[in-house]
This record gives sequence, C-alpha cells and structure tokens, in this order.
Amino acid sequence: MLTEPTSSPEPTSVSITRLICLTVVVLAVLCGGGVLLLLHPEHSTTAFALIGVVIGATFGLASNVNPRHVYRKED
Repeated sequence: MLTEPTSSPEPTSVSITRLICLTVVVLAVLCGGGVLLLLHPEHSTTAFALIGVVIGATFGLASNVNPRHVYRKED
C-alpha cells in the first residue's frame, strides 16, 4: 500500500550536514585508494575493491535518500 510518511521531514540543515559529511568521507576514501595505487601498486586489488565499494555504496545511498512514499505490505 502506498502511504505518506508518518514523520515530518528532517530540517534542511540536517540534510545539508549529512550530504557534506558523506561527500568528505567518499572523497577521502577515493583519494586514499588513489594514493595506495600510486605508492603501493602491489596492493592494487585492495585499492580497486575499496574504490568499487565506495562508488557502489554512493549510488545505493543516492537511490535511497529521502523517499517520497513508504511502501507497506498488506496483511
């Protein structure tokens, strides 16, 4: 069943803070993976896995951020 969310939306400042923190963490991990690739090429599989997980998680977070509707399974 398609229903409206029961709780009020979070304040804009909370959304902006969350976005900034996520961006900083993602950029730090991507830069760290790049540095790992440059300084220790023998660990390239680990660096590629780390970068891939972060990029994949970022797309997952973007698709789940602030859904407009809540889907419930009817009994």
